Amino acid sequence: NGSQPLFFDQTKSGWAVKRVPEPPDEAWTRWAVPGSLSCATAQFCAAVGRFQTRRGLAFLGLILTETSGRWKATRAPLPADRRPYDPDASVDSVSCQTAGSCVAIGGYTNREAHREGVILTLSGGKWVATEAPTNPKFTYSYQVSLTGVACPVSGSCVVVGHYDTGQSAHPLIHPLLLSHARGHGWNATNISAPRGLPRNASLAPSNVSCPSTGDCTVIGTSSHGGLHGLVLFRWSGNRWTDRVLPTPVNADDRIPVIVSSFACASASSCT
Repeated sequence: NGSQPLFFDQTKSGWAVKRVPEPPDEAWTRWAVPGSLSCATAQFCAAVGRFQTRRGLAFLGLILTETSGRWKATRAPLPADRRPYDPDASVDSVSCQTAGSCVAIGGYTNREAHREGVILTLSGGKWVATEAPTNPKFTYSYQVSLTGVACPVSGSCVVVGHYDTGQSAHPLIHPLLLSHARGHGWNATNISAPRGLPRNASLAPSNVSCPSTGDCTVIGTSSHGGLHGLVLFRWSGNRWTDRVLPTPVNADDRIPVIVSSFACASASSCT
């Protein structure tokens, strides 16, 4: 009882329906849900999501790769500090720059029952998992959520998300901006609230688009004192800048405004 995910492939003769293969070392019973898809070429694509296992009903991350029309399913690897009996893992977004080169993001629960972010890198035919770093000023993070990834070229990526430290009854949501350049690890950038917002405003980046290595735009939400809004962060080659975005004139700022998706063709053209 459950859902069986499907792929729809477009060919010269029209659309074809394909069933999602199961990982060779596991089998799902209730459902499997692919979430995000990225195609570097007409012959190479990757999709990510999560599935529920037959043994123990654990939730695990799902990675699907297509090479020349054939799909292969893989259980997503996780960092060593994962909760062993049920890591409640998912892989939520993926970006592929070239055939065989992809970066995916997701989340899992660790041994201390904290939610952590995971970055998965495909290189040389193998997926490698890395725990997402957070701001070093905090000794630990309690809830980490990675929400977007963009890789304009192979080896250069930006990951966005948010986290809280669980240090109060009403913890602040801190923005998380991670950058990676070829030959270097993942680095977390500390950013403050844009001008016009209080310093203790909660900021939650949700989407990122990078038309080139020197230009990335991030959109997210802000909240403070029961009021909500939109914020924008932009990387212009050497530093991040920020601003508060306008909302519709009839919008109620007591209700969150969400941008579900956007894309930038250039530094001055985003939709």
